[in-house]
Amino acid sequence: MKIAIIGTGYVGLVTGTCLADSGNDVTCVDIDQAKIERLEHGDIPIFEPGLAELIERNSSAGRLKFTTDTAAAVRPAQLVFIAVGTPMSDNAEDKGAADLKYVWSAVESFAPHLAKDAIVVIKSTVPVGTNTKVYSRLKELTGRTCDVASNPEFLKEGAAINDFQYPDRVVVGVRTKEAEEDLSELYGPFLRTDKPMLVMTPESAELTKYVANALLYTKSAATSTTSAAGLAMTGESAFSFSFPASATAEAAFRRTCGPWPTWPGRSASSRCCWIPSMRSTTGKSAS
Repeated sequence: MKIAIIGTGYVGLVTGTCLADSGNDVTCVDIDQAKIERLEHGDIPIFEPGLAELIERNSSAGRLKFTTDTAAAVRPAQLVFIAVGTPMSDNAEDKGAADLKYVWSAVESFAPHLAKDAIVVIKSTVPVGTNTKVYSRLKELTGRTCDVASNPEFLKEGAAINDFQYPDRVVVGVRTKEAEEDLSELYGPFLRTDKPMLVMTPESAELTKYVANALLYTKSAATSTTSAAGLAMTGESAFSFSFPASATAEAAFRRTCGPWPTWPGRSASSRCCWIPSMRSTTGKSAS
């Protein structure tokens, strides 16, 4: 399957590399020429165990390419993933809202080159309703109906390759049977009999990401509070407590947040636990 990944940040790079490793023809696109040149020379801008080796292997095999040429990457693509950043807005009037400027910039850059049967897949973390707005915007830009799906990521920094290749679950939000079938084929090599692909509406998929982040943040905060109390009383390591307390609860946490929901470091406090306001900044993306 020919795939274009818009954005070579953490999510885009891991997603593109793992999809190439399963046999797909993947082209990762970024507007940063210097970054693309680094990637082409095997200089990986982020640290993720195992990622450099996978990039080298799949680049050498011709399954993984990097470019700044959006048109060349998108024209032949059956699936176009949006994997750009959605940082919190710094504007006073939109403080805490998700800034979707990179999403809209990506949509406008690839819309003229989108094949009629291509499916756009939103991988970025976006407020509920963004899929519908992208759907409407693409219709304005192309003059036709474009299929837009949602496929949120659940990756932990430091274990992202394993999380992608052996997922606890794959969540997809679709409007059409064609999108469901294509995404089922795409993720088929990664699914196990007890690890389902959960198919739902795009809005439900967007909300699922927020709920998972909220629960992960709550559990991390509870663990930190409990551990801090234990540290004060015993002088032991801040992560010396067994949490959650029961096998049933542990199974629920593993299902929702992955096998190690309370890893210390950025994976448990920054990227995965960011819970922006469920609204977007003003402009095209505003409600």
